Amino acid sequence: MTDTQARSFFDKKVTILAAAVYAAIGASMFMIEPLFVGSLMERRDFSGVEVGSVVAAELAGNSLAAIAAMFWSGRIGWRIAAGFGIAVAVLGNIATLFAESAAMLT
Repeated sequence: MTDTQARSFFDKKVTILAAAVYAAIGASMFMIEPLFVGSLMERRDFSGVEVGSVVAAELAGNSLAAIAAMFWSGRIGWRIAAGFGIAVAVLGNIATLFAESAAMLT
């Protein structure tokens, strides 16, 4: 890909829109986190320490996934990686619905 081709790809409106959508999806986790924390404390009667452990485990998992992606992202197509990542996130969130204690989540 030449420099001109690369510039025209990144200047396309659809590319900019896709980047904005991905950025919004990534940031939404941090915007929704307070609701998640409040729900755990109110509905599941988790203590502050337990909620902190759950949030720390979630953020650690996200960080480890991002670091691991640096090593395998060049070998796997982005569509497969995105589909797998979404499936794991959805299944993990569904599994948390059935957790009765903080120990099950951390």
